[in-house]
Amino acid sequence: MDAVSKVALLEAGVEEREKEIESLLKTNNEQRASTAKVLQDLLDSERAAHAEANNKAEALSLRLQAAQAKLDSLQQELTPVRLNETALDSKLKAASHGKRFRTDDEFRVGSVQDVDTSDRILRANKSPGAQPAP
Repeated sequence: MDAVSKVALLEAGVEEREKEIESLLKTNNEQRASTAKVLQDLLDSERAAHAEANNKAEALSLRLQAAQAKLDSLQQELTPVRLNETALDSKLKAASHGKRFRTDDEFRVGSVQDVDTSDRILRANKSPGAQPAP
């Protein structure tokens, strides 16, 4: 083989390699573009999910604040009721305590003379014109 045919053969090989390289570069660029698109879509999806999560968190926070305000309001309504209940319980206990002492006083057993005197007073009260016999 002479030099000219070797050069032609080598040039054909170089051209073949250049075409392969161009084809590989083109495929690589397409894959990169596809990967970049997928990553961009994923980023957009992630941002949308993050925004949605923030919106839900904000809505839940507002609902929580409203519920807390409602609880506070109910607590404020309940406080006077509890105070009133406590006061009524105290009055009831005091009245019950006082009744026991009065009841004990009323049913206290005295001497026989006290009973006799009580009977005379009762008879005197029943018939105002009649005097008890001595």
